[in-house]
Amino acid sequence: MNPWEPVLAQVQKLKDQVTALPSIREATVTSVFPVSVRFDTDEASVDAYASISPGLAVGDRVLTVRLARYLWVLGRRGGTPDLRGAESITVGPGETGSVTIMFPVGYFQVAPLVFTTLRTATPQDSRSSTNIPTTAGVTLYVYNDAVSTLTRTVSWHAIQGG
Repeated sequence: MNPWEPVLAQVQKLKDQVTALPSIREATVTSVFPVSVRFDTDEASVDAYASISPGLAVGDRVLTVRLARYLWVLGRRGGTPDLRGAESITVGPGETGSVTIMFPVGYFQVAPLVFTTLRTATPQDSRSSTNIPTTAGVTLYVYNDAVSTLTRTVSWHAIQGG
């Protein structure tokens, strides 16, 4: 038996414990399909196991965490691009009204996800929807099922898709 075996076994246990600790580092995205990043002190890129930050682009600064042998991209510096607002639309009886929201040029890198909420006390008389959003904008629609003219407010939230 090697007299150093108990010491080497203890060193291995310590190494395993340190390896199991999460390591958080900043990096730069070098590829989005699959997601790869390069750490500031490294020359080569590393593939990430997964990203929970939608809409990454090459060159984005990101926060990563390595847990065991998996590298996760947690988020982009500055957060995920999003816009929100509320628009009032007046609609005649049995008609459809609309308003187009234009996003700032270059704000979204891919078509955003757009969520809407129709603000009304009488939901049975109107409904809302959108067209398919693009990086340039989205159109909000309000349908009036009532017998009189209505003005409805639609709250919207556009967030960078993935």
